[in-house]
Amino acid sequence: MSTVVPLLFHGTAASIMLWAYNSLSLSPMHPLIMARKGGHWGFLTIQGLVFASITIWLGLICDLLPSFAVAKTGKRYFQMISIALACTISCIYWGLILTAPHLILPRLPVGDNSFGFIPGETTGELVVVYIPLHLDLALHAVPGISMALDFLLFEKKYTWHEMWMQAPGMVLLFVFWYGGLTEYLGELNDGIFPYPFLTVNPLPIRVAIYCGAGTLAYLSFLFLNAIHPGGKAVMAKVGMMHDDTTSVDNKQKTK
Repeated sequence: MSTVVPLLFHGTAASIMLWAYNSLSLSPMHPLIMARKGGHWGFLTIQGLVFASITIWLGLICDLLPSFAVAKTGKRYFQMISIALACTISCIYWGLILTAPHLILPRLPVGDNSFGFIPGETTGELVVVYIPLHLDLALHAVPGISMALDFLLFEKKYTWHEMWMQAPGMVLLFVFWYGGLTEYLGELNDGIFPYPFLTVNPLPIRVAIYCGAGTLAYLSFLFLNAIHPGGKAVMAKVGMMHDDTTSVDNKQKTK
């Protein structure tokens, strides 16, 4: 019983995210995206999905091989950035979907069926192109929910050193990576960026957006760590997984 619950959780999450990645062709804008340099890899959503998937697969390995220390350490570090990314993506995406969908989703002229898209909300002479709901949830909701639940239920709380010395550096490196990649792809694609809110803004505003997203990512990580009950993983406390974690307080007391 101690491995069944985490195994079912990680297996289900891994299956959904793998399906989401393999189903990107279901997106109405798939042909247009693939015609541009970088394809789907220019989207923060896809990079967040990959990080979350790696974290979940490492979790599966840990479930099957509880004594495999390398997998546990790897998951710990991948989860640090995956939590920040997945939760930030969910917050930004669904926030804009509800308030300003034209800033996060592409628009095409009314009646333009050249890419076989499904018409959505009309905005002036353009229509917002929506992703099918089941794919949308798998891409923009499941990774964030999975990362939050996996951390809160199956992992111990991050230490002070991990929170304030390691996590900021990892988030900063990713901001430089994604910002640089996005600007590079924007040049290759004649000023067209993966997201409309980047395309319509000049470089200084885009830099501010990258910095703002990075700050939100780090704050998301801090928030989830703050609400973690601390000590052992929650499922270990109730006897539904192996108790192979040590109390985070022990390390702090030795400072």
